[in-house]
Amino acid sequence: MYSKYKKNGVSNILVIDASTDRTKAIAANEGAVVLSCEKGLARQRQAAIDRCTTKYLAFVDADDRIKKDCIKSLLDEMKREQYDAIQASVRVYQPKTYWQKAIDATWKYCIYKAGTTNMIGRPAVYKAEALKAVGADINFVNIGDEDTAISIRMEKAGYRQGIGHGICYRKCHRTFAENKKEWVKYGKGDAMVIKQYPEKKKEIYKHLLVNYPVKRSWDLIKNGKGMYCLYPILIGWVRFGVMYSIRLKTKLVN
Repeated sequence: MYSKYKKNGVSNILVIDASTDRTKAIAANEGAVVLSCEKGLARQRQAAIDRCTTKYLAFVDADDRIKKDCIKSLLDEMKREQYDAIQASVRVYQPKTYWQKAIDATWKYCIYKAGTTNMIGRPAVYKAEALKAVGADINFVNIGDEDTAISIRMEKAGYRQGIGHGICYRKCHRTFAENKKEWVKYGKGDAMVIKQYPEKKKEIYKHLLVNYPVKRSWDLIKNGKGMYCLYPILIGWVRFGVMYSIRLKTKLVN
């Protein structure tokens, strides 16, 4: 796996390890520097930011399978478009079940369109100076939207973000139950986004009630993939339900 990163022109590989398996030993044997860290992507992102001494920093998660030219392509595009951060275009790795195919279609036809944006996820390449200036929001512990928080901070600081043509494939959940668990996690993240960045409340509501169930379903239908509309409808509704229930409990709805 690490040889692929090296073929992308990556010279320094840092693995942030919070696992209980043999990840640390395997990564070290492959030549990566391993840093132990508590669980929680926000904490792990910040640990990488603090450790970074290079001009650029790429976040690539364990489930990501980047093409051998992905990072080089993103760096070239980043420089050409004068971005401070750029995300890869993501597809599902070997989609087999209905849910994996639905995710893949949604990503392909609705989400990952190359160009300037104010919101990116992973894998992504950042200018290290930009990340060090804004930092990760460690309030996002074991919930979703940790990358959303970074993007919000980047946007507020005036940094330019984009989605590039570099391709990454991601291992995705096979079943409805597995996906629902993921949606609940992101619903909790949505609630935290509104708590930490209340100016984003209307955007979050629109994202969950309009963009996912309506706009993305229509995009799927237009591209002959209407059989997968159940996915964006359910993810929008479940995330909204979780987010709204948390806000009700904490009296933050108004």
